[in-house]
Amino acid sequence: MKKVIILSNGPGEVWGWARPLTAELKRRGYYVILWLLPCQFSSGNERELCRFIGPDEIHGPCGSIKTLLDFRGSKGDLVIQLGGDLLFGRSLAGFLNKPLICYAYGPKKGMGKCEVLLSAFEWMVENINRKTGSTVELVGDLTLDALKMDSGESPWDTGKGTRIALFPGSRPHIREKARFFLAEVVGELRRELPDLQIITPFLPDVTEDEKKKWEDMGLAPTISGSRTVLESAHLALTQPGTNNFEIMHMGTPAIVALPFDFLELVPLSGIKGMVVSFPRVGPWIKRKWLRRMDRYTGYLSWPNRMAGKEIMTEIRGDLSPYDLSKSILSLLSEEQELQKQRQELLSMSRRSPLKASHNICEVVERLV
Repeated sequence: MKKVIILSNGPGEVWGWARPLTAELKRRGYYVILWLLPCQFSSGNERELCRFIGPDEIHGPCGSIKTLLDFRGSKGDLVIQLGGDLLFGRSLAGFLNKPLICYAYGPKKGMGKCEVLLSAFEWMVENINRKTGSTVELVGDLTLDALKMDSGESPWDTGKGTRIALFPGSRPHIREKARFFLAEVVGELRRELPDLQIITPFLPDVTEDEKKKWEDMGLAPTISGSRTVLESAHLALTQPGTNNFEIMHMGTPAIVALPFDFLELVPLSGIKGMVVSFPRVGPWIKRKWLRRMDRYTGYLSWPNRMAGKEIMTEIRGDLSPYDLSKSILSLLSEEQELQKQRQELLSMSRRSPLKASHNICEVVERLV
C-alpha cells in the first residue's frame, strides 16, 4: 500500500483542505499520514480535529526543531503540503527522496523546489506564477469539496425571521473576546429585528464548556457544518479567513469585519512576532504598527482580492458593537445589494474547477 504524507497546520487548512483530500486518498486505497506543523495561526486543537478526519496516522504538532528531527524517522512515497512553511515539506521530501506537492492559495518562499504546485483559481495560478516564476496547475478549491462533506441537520427554526450566521474565528483566545463583542451586536440587532435568528457554527473539536458559554449568551452554537448553516442564512458576519471561501461558494451575502480592538490578538510571525512578544510594550507596538499598516492594506477577504473590487462588504476600524449592528441593518435593508452579492459570489465560485480532491489524486497517481 502506497503511503502519502499530508502536512498541514491551522484549523482552516486541516478541516477545509486535509479533510476532503484524506477522504479521497483513502477511497483510492492509500495509507494516509497526517502531520501537523507548528503554526502561529493554530488553535491548539488541531490534533483533536484530525480524529474526525480519519487518517491512518496523526503526528505533531511539535516545535520546529523537534518536527524536523522527527521527520527523519518517517516513511512515505510522496509528500503533500497543505499550508505552512515550505521549509518543512522540502525537508521531509528531501529526507525521503520523494516528490513534494504544494497546494496553496498564494506564493510561498521555496515553491521553486517543489515537484508540482497546485492552486484553486486561475487568479491564484497567475499570481503565484508571476511572483515565483513557477508553473502552477489549476485543480480547484478543496474548500468546496469540504463543504459537500457537511451533513448535519439544519439548526435554523422553520419559522420566519432574519437568519444571520456568525463566524467567530477558529482560535479560542480570539473567540473568547468575540463572544462578548458579538453578544452586544446581537443585542442591538434584536431591538430592530425581534424575530432575528442567530446561529454560530463551530468545528467539531469545540468543547462542551465553550459551547455552553455561547449558548448562555444566546448565540446558538452548532457543529452541523458550514454548508448546512449557510444554505438557509440571509447574511454571514465573519472576519478575514478561509471561511470566506465557504461563504462565497454558498453564495451567502456577507460582512467581513475587523474591529481594531482585536488587533492585539492578530498573530505575527518572524522578527515582528518576536518584537511584539515583549512584556508591556509589545502589545502597544503591535497595535500601533498594525494600525499604521492598515493604510496600505487592500481588500481583506479572498473573494474581494480576486475580484479586485468589493463584493463582500468589508468594514474595519474602531468599530463598536453598535456601529457594526447599524452596518448589518443597513445591508439587510438593501435587497438589491444582497442579490448582487449572491450572484457575484456564485459567479466567483464557478471559476474554480470541481472535484479538487479527485484532481489532486490524479496528480498523486502520476507521481507514484
